[in-house]
Amino acid sequence: MVTNQRLRQYIHDKLSGVILTADGEVAGPDGRVWDGKNKPHCGDREGVNA
Repeated sequence: MVTNQRLRQYIHDKLSGVILTADGEVAGPDGRVWDGKNKPHCGDREGVNA
C-alpha cells in the first residue's frame, strides 16, 4: 500500500465515506447500533440510597 498510490487513495476515500453505493449510501459495513446496554445504573452513582 505504501508504493501503490491508487490503492492508498481508494482506501482513504472509502474509510472517509467519500465512496457511495448506487443508492447513495456510504459503502462499507454498517455501524453498530446502540442497544442501551453498558449504561451506568442508578446504584453506581454516589449518594444513592435506593
